[in-house]
Amino acid sequence: MLALSTNSLAAQTRPNTLFLPLKITSLQSDTHTTSIDEAYALTVKRHNQQVYGRGDTTGKLDYSATWPPAFKQINAFPRPAGIDYIVTGSATVLGQRISIDLVIFDLLDATAKHAIFGDTEIIAVTQTLDKLVDEITTYTGRLHRIASVKIAGNTRIDSGAILRHIENRAGDKYNPDRIRQDLKDIFKMGFFDDVAVDVRGSDAGKEVTFQVKEKEIISSVSISGNVNIKEEDITEILTVSNNTIYNPNQVNKSESYIRQFYKAKGYYDTKVITRLTYPKKDYVAIEYVITEGVKVYIKDIVFQGNTSFDDDELLEVMVSTEKNWFSWFNDSGVLKRDYVQEDANRLGAFYQNHGFIDVKIGEPIIEKKKEWLYVTFEIKEGARYKVGLITVDGDLIQPKEQLLALSRLGDEKYYTRDVLRSDTLALNDLYAAQGYAFADISPDTKKDPENYRVDVNFHISKGELVYVNRIIIRGNDRTRDKVIRR
Repeated sequence: MLALSTNSLAAQTRPNTLFLPLKITSLQSDTHTTSIDEAYALTVKRHNQQVYGRGDTTGKLDYSATWPPAFKQINAFPRPAGIDYIVTGSATVLGQRISIDLVIFDLLDATAKHAIFGDTEIIAVTQTLDKLVDEITTYTGRLHRIASVKIAGNTRIDSGAILRHIENRAGDKYNPDRIRQDLKDIFKMGFFDDVAVDVRGSDAGKEVTFQVKEKEIISSVSISGNVNIKEEDITEILTVSNNTIYNPNQVNKSESYIRQFYKAKGYYDTKVITRLTYPKKDYVAIEYVITEGVKVYIKDIVFQGNTSFDDDELLEVMVSTEKNWFSWFNDSGVLKRDYVQEDANRLGAFYQNHGFIDVKIGEPIIEKKKEWLYVTFEIKEGARYKVGLITVDGDLIQPKEQLLALSRLGDEKYYTRDVLRSDTLALNDLYAAQGYAFADISPDTKKDPENYRVDVNFHISKGELVYVNRIIIRGNDRTRDKVIRR
């Protein structure tokens, strides 16, 4: 699909043009010759090409003869390997202006002589030379530059939309790796069955054409086989719709969503297949064929490792339930994976609020046996911790005893995070009431594994005192401000 020379990158960076000194005509020849030669050499080197000084041409070219020399003389001029073009020319200084004439000799084609011209003020000679040399390197490097980038084969997707996804542009250096990446980026758009690239050489450079084969348009999306679930409920979860471009990933994703939807409703054995038909050219019809399974309920919820609380106490904490007399009415007993994960978090919070700060609740194990589901929670309770010493430090606006009196944690036999959270909020409210709206109350806990207790220190940073400047009331069309302020 993409056949490009691996030598192209090396070729595009190798100097292929030799610049010979210019023949300079000026009343102040020595002064102008030196300054022009220096600007000329620096400009050529900046464009990664080779330049010879006047000493390199002594005895090899006669600058007093007709200029520029004939192709035969230029072709006979000794040069480094890899040089395909030689550039020479003249610069004529008249007052404060300079005219520059350059000729490009193609050493492989005696008839392919190319000339360019520039005229400018002496003080702007560097900018003019830069422009002329850039034009020359574009011409001599045209086989390693992109002349055009086109899109072909598209009838529905706008070419501009495709071009926005690629990096290469006309005038850029030709880089096979970037071309390959552009090809991949076009394919990632998801609108095409196939993308190929055709690169052809021309006098202007590489002509790059990305040939695309568009995917079909979805003519219809239908659902069949659903008995217990309404079609409109299924349609809401689909990621494909009529009159959009066919995308296999989205079609498969919709199929998966249907299965998950049925599983969330308790139909674990539901099968879904996607059937594609082609009613006319460039159009595809999608049908999701559903074979509903039997509704499966939770038969038993099992706890392993719980010694401090019996199963009934733990079941009261959970959202998921086993099947009961009301299951036919309210779907109780149906397994919902989100609920099961929430149940694991609820069990962890329950234990931590009863002193088991090291408790670990394993990932719920769900097993299907015949027409029933069994859910198992593995619990590692760990040690039970009591409340230890409670202290407070930092920015205190009241005596320690009064601040600690707000804490209810000390009234608890076992350490509980809910009460610790309530104590923190109580201290925050106290400081806010005194104008410290952004007070930071940080409860630092220290676990004592030998005595199985947790010491708590409330560190307080009161922050800046906040003043109310103005209270603005808006939206009261019928009630006066002062009534609301009261």
